[in-house]
Amino acid sequence: MRDQIMIDWFKKGEISKNNNNAFEAFIYLWISWVIGCRIFISYNIHVDERANNTDREDILLWCEMNSIFVVQTIEANYTSLELLGKRRGARYGDPIIDANQKLTGYFSKLSMYFKNTYTYKKDVELANHFGELLNKIRNNLFHGDKSYNDKNDLELIQSILPTLYEFAKESIEYSRSV
Repeated sequence: MRDQIMIDWFKKGEISKNNNNAFEAFIYLWISWVIGCRIFISYNIHVDERANNTDREDILLWCEMNSIFVVQTIEANYTSLELLGKRRGARYGDPIIDANQKLTGYFSKLSMYFKNTYTYKKDVELANHFGELLNKIRNNLFHGDKSYNDKNDLELIQSILPTLYEFAKESIEYSRSV
């Protein structure tokens, strides 16, 4: 049942992506990916260890446990993600997107990475920082800090979308293999 729900959300996201509706695609693919993260975790971690995990905790765990895939996907989509090296938060001018001090540190490293001025020593750190970025974008989008008609917000979503699409697709492929 969860597998089919994940696939249904993915299909909606794929249709929206193909119709150049980036915001709608992001929402649908996000939901599909979160379900996929939960399915993955349910097969790889004892339930009691993650019983009350939030979506954020699940996607970060998925990113960490799949860090090689995450980094390969980032590298494969590097051209669309290069925007992240130049982007600043609209209100405070933080790297990539305005955030709390901890996340600003992560996003500063990501920004430098996408400017080719910083190299991550561990795939898991890059995967974690990228997962945090996706979660922050999701929070802003779902809670009203991002707008579908703002040019900069749309550029951010469009730059991230190919990577999110691959993460959701990988989750579906995993669920079919178990």
